[in-house]
Amino acid sequence: MRPEIELFDLSHIHGASRLIDAGVVNERPHVQVVMGIKNALPAQEPVLDLMLSEIRRMLPNATWTAAGIGATQSVVMEWVLARDGDAFARG
Repeated sequence: MRPEIELFDLSHIHGASRLIDAGVVNERPHVQVVMGIKNALPAQEPVLDLMLSEIRRMLPNATWTAAGIGATQSVVMEWVLARDGDAFARG
């Protein structure tokens, strides 16, 4: 079984990396960037690009997707699909 790690903040990527390094989490997690929540990540395309860049750098074996909360879900999913995100974690 592979865990899903929800990312509400840039620091969560680094926390996930520490868990992998400690052997607590599989080195190939599935991560989901959660956007559009007050006082967390705004649903803005450049923010997704920043998060994806850091995911690729810190968690190179991870699969990824993103979710927009409420009215932002459709546009966030469009961004994910345009970047070839993983709608479902692959084996």
